[in-house]
Amino acid sequence: MDKAVEVLDKALPMDGDIKLRDGRVVAIRKCQLRQLGAIAKLVQKVKALAMTDPIVADAIAGANGDFTILMKDTLFVTQIIVNLETDVYAVLSGFCGLTVDELGALELDEALHIISRVIGDNMDFFVRQVLPMIVGIVEAKAAEIEMLARKIGVPQSSGVSSS
Repeated sequence: MDKAVEVLDKALPMDGDIKLRDGRVVAIRKCQLRQLGAIAKLVQKVKALAMTDPIVADAIAGANGDFTILMKDTLFVTQIIVNLETDVYAVLSGFCGLTVDELGALELDEALHIISRVIGDNMDFFVRQVLPMIVGIVEAKAAEIEMLARKIGVPQSSGVSSS
């Protein structure tokens, strides 16, 4: 585990509301339907970034489908925030109720605490929904099903080719 993440995990409480230095209290919410559009847009941009940024591509490949490993990769998270700042803030805003401007004005440790809590409190959703979109598990499973269908003799639909 990255030392910075380890120190942060020990230093910051991971349940209850988050109290910021300026006295504001931030409550982390579970994922809601209205957030799916912003999440899907961010996921598509992460996929595109992985095609051009070797740090992002290596992190995704190295995680082997383990979202926890991916989110604890400080370099990966930093690359996503640096390259997709507006989209990251839009997604975070839906989970914590702060505006995009308020998120951008946070001190780094407070922002990381919010990110960590959003991920932790919504881990099941991220593991079941978001991670498969990022690493392409859905496509891999579709190819696996197609291969199994061919093995057992299920007819292929005409006009569709696989490569």
